[in-house]
Amino acid sequence: MNIHRFVVKDLDFDSLDQNHEILIEDEKVVWQIRKVLRLNNGALFKIFNGQGCEILAMIMKLNKNSLLAQVLSKEIFACPKPLIVGMPMIRMSRFEWAIEKLSEFGVTQIYPVILEHSRLDPSYSSQKWKRFNEISREATEQSGGFYLPKIYEPRELISFLEMNTNTNNDFEKYILDTNNETPNMVNVLYNHGGNLGNGNIILVGSEGGFTINELKLAHKQGFIAVGLGSRTLRVETAIISAVAVLKIFSEK
Repeated sequence: MNIHRFVVKDLDFDSLDQNHEILIEDEKVVWQIRKVLRLNNGALFKIFNGQGCEILAMIMKLNKNSLLAQVLSKEIFACPKPLIVGMPMIRMSRFEWAIEKLSEFGVTQIYPVILEHSRLDPSYSSQKWKRFNEISREATEQSGGFYLPKIYEPRELISFLEMNTNTNNDFEKYILDTNNETPNMVNVLYNHGGNLGNGNIILVGSEGGFTINELKLAHKQGFIAVGLGSRTLRVETAIISAVAVLKIFSEK
């Protein structure tokens, strides 16, 4: 049986246990249950807090703006190994698609990075960040994830590199390079024997690639250049492909 699941952040999940009653007043969740799914009293659904805790509950009373439910069970899921993505500012629709797919894959952090060939688009407003998080939320709900990725505001390349070197110095760091002589990412990971460190960071450039200066900065901070073959890929295609390869090796 397919049980629908929703992110609910305004509940104290730690205090909830079997048979506890919970009042959910999240407008989006209540609207989806009432108007979209048309669930009734006695129906089962799941809620999770985006931080590893999921609850199976049963609807007891459904009102216009709230619902009362009974907790049937609660599970705690381990935090996944960090997978951090840095990607350039691309066209809005493509950036949103990338966020959706990265969230489905379980990426833990997403950083928009300002590069020499990819400047900050004025359309990236604070309202857009609210939409990015909503896209990520829905993708995590649908894909069965338990942790919501954190989406940061844009930052310069040097800031991204230094921050992830200082705080994540035991992570494996990869930069996608379009140079045909760059080792293929699959071969690099295979030669590592599946040892992917305590976390992974992937940085992808604009469709024109990184500048020589940007590559030097990344290499200085411990990033390893890897490629995805001879084809020229769009930014969102490249980053999703790289994440997929990493997930295959990390979950084998």
